[in-house]
Amino acid sequence: MLLTYPNKTTYEAINGTEQKIPYVRMATWGAVGVFTIAFAMGLQRRPIYDKPYQHVIGGLIYAGIGYKVHFWQMGNLNKLEKNRDRLVKRRMMRLLAEQEKETM
Repeated sequence: MLLTYPNKTTYEAINGTEQKIPYVRMATWGAVGVFTIAFAMGLQRRPIYDKPYQHVIGGLIYAGIGYKVHFWQMGNLNKLEKNRDRLVKRRMMRLLAEQEKETM
């Protein structure tokens, strides 16, 4: 983070104050699951809350998908940050070596 942004206040100004809590994202995915089941029943011209356990199951399935997506995304962002740091260090070492050659 420090190599990408000069300080913490710049990071917060660009990306917001804090990262979203995974529970909020999971609840959003769960709500999408409940809406999907209700929409499917509406398309079939059935009562929307005919079998409420289907809504619970749909919400749980989508919340599980949201959980997996969140941690997959966080893992990929961590890998990307490590690779970026490695590349920046390599570039700095190369620039230092070039400066040493010029001074000799």
